[in-house]
Amino acid sequence: MAQPHHHHHPHPTSPPNGERDAEPLDPASKALAEALRISFAVLKLVIIAVLALFIAGGFFKVNESERALVLRFGNLHGAGKKAVRQPGLHWRWPYVDEIIRVPAPGTERTLNVNAFWYADPQRPGRAPAPPGPMLQFANDGYSLTASAEIALKPIGHQNAQPTAQTKTFASAAPDYNIVHSQWVIRYSVSQPLDFARQLWDGTDKGWKEVHNLLRDCLADAVIVVSANRSIDWMIWQAPLNFRDQVQKRMRENLARLNVGLQAQLVLKPVVTPRQVKAAFDRAASARSTSQKLLATARGDASEITNKAQADAEIIVTEAEAYRSTLVKAAQADADYLDKLLQTIEQAAQQSTAADDPQAQQKRQQVYDELLAVSVDQLYQEMLRDVLENADEVFVLSATEGGEVQWWPVLSRDASLEKQKQAADADNQ
Repeated sequence: MAQPHHHHHPHPTSPPNGERDAEPLDPASKALAEALRISFAVLKLVIIAVLALFIAGGFFKVNESERALVLRFGNLHGAGKKAVRQPGLHWRWPYVDEIIRVPAPGTERTLNVNAFWYADPQRPGRAPAPPGPMLQFANDGYSLTASAEIALKPIGHQNAQPTAQTKTFASAAPDYNIVHSQWVIRYSVSQPLDFARQLWDGTDKGWKEVHNLLRDCLADAVIVVSANRSIDWMIWQAPLNFRDQVQKRMRENLARLNVGLQAQLVLKPVVTPRQVKAAFDRAASARSTSQKLLATARGDASEITNKAQADAEIIVTEAEAYRSTLVKAAQADADYLDKLLQTIEQAAQQSTAADDPQAQQKRQQVYDELLAVSVDQLYQEMLRDVLENADEVFVLSATEGGEVQWWPVLSRDASLEKQKQAADADNQ
């Protein structure tokens, strides 16, 4: 049997995988690969740098004298106290969030207000005074004041109900005056959120709006308070009370507007119009003179009243003492007379026996005799006391059956003795 014949055909052989991957690239491919590798590395670095700059650009610092608010797409970011960034370092989304810086609460600023003062031709925006006599008020700032009577009727309060007294005064012709005043507003932010919402935009224009609002609030307060008060009260009697009332009304205005501001006022000069200053000076001088005279008169009246009261108290005290002395003396005399009458009655009872038929008559006779003797004795004692205290004594004497003769018996002049004693006391 014949053996099959095997035919061998050549087959292509493929190199191993490692040998195929290690197949060398041409120079162009090598350059492209290297460029791509470097580009990706640079891109990574750029992305990292941009990301770092983006994060770093979001940090911002808030100084001690300010507070910061963050607006995201125009809306306030955060609520309540968290919305107000305190001093320190903070972060926000760059190019997305907007920072508004607000003065810190308690950081005080000042604003001079001359709206109620004389016109100053040198001030910007002030026209020079028109030619003519000095009695020109067109360019001067001032506030109207009421007379003492009109000031009793409140102005600027819609709910105020006038009384019968204020109606009577209101019916009379009003007597208004004008007064000039200078003010300084010392203000600060009390509520940063309210301040930013209602008023502040973080620019110089924002400060201008703040100053306009403060001037308007002050003008309202000055006009209303002045219209309810007299010029005497504002200038001479109570200028500090005038300032306090204006400050109170201004604070009420700011609180009602809810703008987050608080203000304190400094009142500079309050004066009368310069055009009539001479007349007001004369009136003030007359008022000062009248007040001095009134003060002197009140002092004299008080001194006279006090002296009269002291004299009256002395007189009353002496009268009470004299009355007490008289009452005691009268009581003593009454007790003495009662005892004397009892003694006389006992003596009359003992003078006659009880079994004597005429005992009653005899006792009465004895009683009358003893009583007459006692009365005469009392009269003699009284006469002796009177004569001892009398300065001049006239004794009437007469002989029996003869003419009555007057014999003046003059005692020593008591006034001379008093004068001598006073002179001796002065010499000592």
